[in-house]
Amino acid sequence: MLASTRELMDLPIISDVLKSISNDYQPVRSGEPPLIFPLTRPNIPKRLYFKFGKPVPLSSSMVKDQAACDQVYKEVRADVEGGISYLLEKRERDPYKDLLSRLLYERNASKQAPTFSV
Repeated sequence: MLASTRELMDLPIISDVLKSISNDYQPVRSGEPPLIFPLTRPNIPKRLYFKFGKPVPLSSSMVKDQAACDQVYKEVRADVEGGISYLLEKRERDPYKDLLSRLLYERNASKQAPTFSV
């Protein structure tokens, strides 16, 4: 957070602007001060990780078979959880997960930053 609501309201010019803007809106509850959000900085984007699992074989006969549905659900859930764990582990070891290190590498090497093999 760059500045809390209280800090923003303590700034002379900013305070006046925020008060004039907030006067156009009614407070959520009567008797309370208007809602003014703190000033935050956006998160710097990081590398995105994807993993596609195996196709899930389904048939129309499974609709009425609760045991088959439960089995498919358990298998898919285990595969998804395993894939997420795998990607989280790989992300922790990725030296180019942060934007700055990736951009510096790609600018200097004139090629895409390497990734892990699946």
